Amino acid sequence: MKTLTKKMLNEVTGGGLYDDASLETILEEARKSAIMMKEIGRPYAFAEDMLTRYYSVPGRIEREAIVPAIREVYFG
Repeated sequence: MKTLTKKMLNEVTGGGLYDDASLETILEEARKSAIMMKEIGRPYAFAEDMLTRYYSVPGRIEREAIVPAIREVYFG
């Protein structure tokens, strides 16, 4: 089993997102990362915590806005 690192997330997202990225872009990238996490066997709680921290833009896109994209990948 691999340990998920920031480097791995950067590979999936192309190096991180800018603060001015649209919500739709952020949700799509979070979904792609959630797919990767699910495929490597990470539990939902871990994916939600890590991905919402990584993709949120404080004051503009809060963590709660990202949760549905991750939940959809894990639970359909």
